[in-house]
Amino acid sequence: NKPENYRRLILKNEIQTVMKYSDIRTKATISIAAMSGMRANEISNMRISEFVKNINETLNSNYANIDEILDDSENVLKCDVFKYTTTSSKTNFIYTTFLPSQTVSLILDYVRTIPKDKLYEHDYLFRQRQNKKLESYSVNNSFKRAAERTGLDKNKQKNQYSLFVPHQLRRYFFTNVMNTVGITYADMWTGHKLSDVHNAYIRVDEIQIEKYKQCLPVLSIEDTTVL
Repeated sequence: NKPENYRRLILKNEIQTVMKYSDIRTKATISIAAMSGMRANEISNMRISEFVKNINETLNSNYANIDEILDDSENVLKCDVFKYTTTSSKTNFIYTTFLPSQTVSLILDYVRTIPKDKLYEHDYLFRQRQNKKLESYSVNNSFKRAAERTGLDKNKQKNQYSLFVPHQLRRYFFTNVMNTVGITYADMWTGHKLSDVHNAYIRVDEIQIEKYKQCLPVLSIEDTTVL
């Protein structure tokens, strides 16, 4: 039998509340999950070099490393939406989703917390203790801990899902995109493989960016302050 709250979707105000009780790393990863639909594994596997490459491709710029992006962040963040190409952890399929400037800003704020002498020890973007790669189970656990501080899952029964896990934020993204611009875009931006006909029809980046911008009012999570 499926859990009682199987079809229950996380709400925008619940995400905002949890973010208020999150540290900067968790805020950044929550924002990525909710605004791009990436899975926990895909967030865990994000790399600094990949991040820099996506910024450069979006802006048609030539930043050599993330330090240069940090130094020029005021200009970087004038862009509303960033294209982000990554690899599906489930199918190994390369796909493109999007990150708004709000999410990129949180990522940069997090990177500023990494000691300079540790930043280039390896290429993984998100770190845990002793500068090790943030594993996917740790992404999941950090979401749950933040939710526990708000009491969101306080009365959860054994036959119910935890509401605040990466998969629920992926559902939040997919459902809102599907309801706003259609299931084809929701499938494309979450790494589901499309038919050749659909893939050819919406391959143009400009069309996708405009469609993503249509979703922003529904998806967007207000900036919050770390408590």
